[in-house]
Amino acid sequence: WDRHLSGILMSVFFFGYILTQVLGGYLADRHGGEHVIWIAAVGWSVTTMMFPWSTTSTGNGAAVVRILMGMFQGVHYPALSSLLTQRITDGERSVYYGFVLSGAHIG
Repeated sequence: WDRHLSGILMSVFFFGYILTQVLGGYLADRHGGEHVIWIAAVGWSVTTMMFPWSTTSTGNGAAVVRILMGMFQGVHYPALSSLLTQRITDGERSVYYGFVLSGAHIG
């Protein structure tokens, strides 16, 4: 792939990601954050495994898989926020948020 196609494939992930932010919070509030996170984790794991087989010289299949991957990962933080809000008391919530969200920066 050339630089242009690589840039498109990297950016379409975020297109899918921003599409599901509000939806993720809504579904988590309605059906429970643990269910939404579990389904999203299975979805992005499957799309990650599909990626090597979706690559072609044109990048069309890879773009579709990257959009789906972004959509599944886009629900994670809103669903996590909903889950922590429902399960953790007000006095302890900031400590838990800091601990849980620091994991993303650690790796």
